[in-house]
Amino acid sequence: MESVVSSTQEMAKQADQTSLQAFLAERQTSGYGKKARSFYSPSETGLYLSVLLPNIEKGEMNKAGLFTTGLADQIANLLEEYYPEKKLGVKWVNDVMLDDAKVGGILVEAQIQGNSVSWIVGVGLNLCTADFPDDIDRTVGSLDSKKIIDRNKLAADLIKTIWHLKSTYQSGDFLSDYRKRLVLTGKTVTLKLAQENITGIVKGINNDGQLLIELDNGEIETFNEGEVIKVQY
Repeated sequence: MESVVSSTQEMAKQADQTSLQAFLAERQTSGYGKKARSFYSPSETGLYLSVLLPNIEKGEMNKAGLFTTGLADQIANLLEEYYPEKKLGVKWVNDVMLDDAKVGGILVEAQIQGNSVSWIVGVGLNLCTADFPDDIDRTVGSLDSKKIIDRNKLAADLIKTIWHLKSTYQSGDFLSDYRKRLVLTGKTVTLKLAQENITGIVKGINNDGQLLIELDNGEIETFNEGEVIKVQY
């Protein structure tokens, strides 16, 4: 475990891609999530982890969305073991939510090194951070600002969870639980795509982890990428 790094994701990208490895830091100066958005990573109050999963088969590359969906659900399950008084939700595809606040983010990036393809799984968790920058203070939160847990044990359990899911995610056994946790179901959302924004009512996810949105014309469209930028409660 390093004390301060720019990003555990960048550490993993620079490593040999042929073996399972994990990278942890006490603090990140340039931690990031989806769309390279900055992830606030102060010392002592969070957990910042990247796991390098080697030898990804070509047939798995188009299943990254399903894998990420499974990660969100399984990590939420694990966190509830540490915080049994909390009930966590998920926001498609990769945010762990407590009430209306984001308490954790998950990022899966593909890395190609020669003929080797790997997935790098980044996990950032706000465990007991009490104060956040003004620009994100209204949208993020902590699991419990007063509870101190064994971060080393949680990190070890996260690595085990990620590694186990790598072997089992294609079964989709987690989908039922993910659907129960999905905080967007039935809500009108705006989904930001590369070229346009889509607004409609979330109907859930399909068996590939893709988001289902009912448009104004009554048609239901499927999306495997994009970012929910607005939720009407």
